[in-house]
Amino acid sequence: FPVWSRSPELRAKDYVYGLREGGARKAWPVEALAEERVVNDEVGGRAVVLVAAREVETLGYGRYVGPVLYPSGGEVRAYERAGRAFAPGPDAESVVDASGAAWAVTEEALVGPGGERLERVNGHLAYWFGWYAFYPDTGLYGRG
Repeated sequence: FPVWSRSPELRAKDYVYGLREGGARKAWPVEALAEERVVNDEVGGRAVVLVAAREVETLGYGRYVGPVLYPSGGEVRAYERAGRAFAPGPDAESVVDASGAAWAVTEEALVGPGGERLERVNGHLAYWFGWYAFYPDTGLYGRG
């Protein structure tokens, strides 16, 4: 697709998970999220945690784009972090906080052991070339 702005930081059709907060934009490569599973970060001063429930699979090789990756189910979600830090839990449906308490990963929120909720933050999957074309001033996880 013809686009007016390109970036060499990632391959054009690499999947990213993007968040917009106020005037700030940030993208996380889905491949990195799948590898780390849980990422504590921030965008526009808002503390978030991103949870990737499944791995990225390689489906083949494209002549012009190289390896064709597929984010299995595209299962990346972002949630409010409220000053906490999270790590992967024992399964894809949970994360643990610094005290070791398990939090359930749901569609709407992270749900803590006492019923405490950290609400989901709206974000979406996109190809890198598309995200960058709309948000060339985007932050990119793992780069600078």
